[in-house]
Amino acid sequence: MPLCNGYDATQHIRTKMKNKDVIIIALTANSTNEAKERCIAAGMNDYFNKVCSLRCFPSSLTNAKYYSR
Repeated sequence: MPLCNGYDATQHIRTKMKNKDVIIIALTANSTNEAKERCIAAGMNDYFNKVCSLRCFPSSLTNAKYYSR
């Protein structure tokens, strides 16, 4: 059992560590729009569900680099 989930870890990185530059991309089995919105609201830069192909990663990293918070 992890000490915290991805949402908590992201909020810790963004608020306690005050690190806005690190790129955080969620990888989850939950593919709902609500899950994506929750990830973005938590401070993540992007979101993938676990059925994505490897081709989606480079474009997302490029987008996250230019659109990071």
